[in-house]
Amino acid sequence: MTAEYSNNPQSVYSTRSVGGDHFVSKTWLQELVRYVAEHPKELHSALKGFRNLIESETRLCFLAQSMFEQIPAKAPYADDPAGYKQIATTNICCSGFAFFLDPAVNEQLKKVLDAWGDFLRSEESARQALGDDAKGWFNAKAKADLTAAANGAAGTTYDFAEIFGEGIRPVASPEDDDVIANACESEPYKFAGGTVYQAFLSALSYHRWHAPVSGRCVKAYVQPGAYYPSRSSTRRDGRRQEHLAGYVTAVATRAIVFIEADNPAIGLVAFLGVGLAEEGQWVRKGDQLGMFHFGGSTHCVIFRRETDVHGFPEPGRETNVPVRGQLAVVRSRCA
Repeated sequence: MTAEYSNNPQSVYSTRSVGGDHFVSKTWLQELVRYVAEHPKELHSALKGFRNLIESETRLCFLAQSMFEQIPAKAPYADDPAGYKQIATTNICCSGFAFFLDPAVNEQLKKVLDAWGDFLRSEESARQALGDDAKGWFNAKAKADLTAAANGAAGTTYDFAEIFGEGIRPVASPEDDDVIANACESEPYKFAGGTVYQAFLSALSYHRWHAPVSGRCVKAYVQPGAYYPSRSSTRRDGRRQEHLAGYVTAVATRAIVFIEADNPAIGLVAFLGVGLAEEGQWVRKGDQLGMFHFGGSTHCVIFRRETDVHGFPEPGRETNVPVRGQLAVVRSRCA
């Protein structure tokens, strides 16, 4: 670990150091475990509720215990930075799979995540993370790393003071309703059956999402589901999260927004993501609808079967499709 970033677990260091170096993240987690052990505190009420649920339900208690027993006793699963079996792999075991899909478990996980979100929005969180000292995100080294990560392969400079700087990520053909805009800065995953487009957002991608078409939001709601869904996968090529993207859109907690496009050739369009727009609201193509949190994400844009759309980007490309850039074109009925 470089001198610019402290091992103090309350500090936050750059996305490059955490995301790109397994040794750095493991070292930091070891320090975090040590710090917690040396500074014991009473459990948060959300965690107490989670513990009480598991201990009071025989089935959940059995699943919680057996999922650790099912973790393979070999690298890379055998131990975490604290020397215990990796909790991150429990959800791919049979017992873990059942445990993390249980509605009662996810009800408690929501309370835990809500409490974590409350902390992230607090002044204490900002004080810990956003300083300009050696531990903060805004020291010279950290800002350079954040800027480099944001620029990415496209070489575009983001203005961190605004959502977009002047001329950054312009809306594709804003006056042409036959052109569909990309809702998220994302890498194409699949286009299935002529009706569903899905793409993957890495942890470093811009995580706000925007209206793919101009029209009226006719319905918007959150569909309860799992917060830690997974399934067994034999992939070892570093793209397991993308491999499971189709699965998690069917079982994960998600927001669904239906937009009746102004263009009748498009008609009703559905967007699946995290966040929520307001029903009855009219949105212009490219307007912000919401945002993702907590690392990598996926989203879908779903069209009616009779909507004739073409020109989608091919899956497998190495770079993201720019948010608000052209995603596809609809063949107008009068064409």
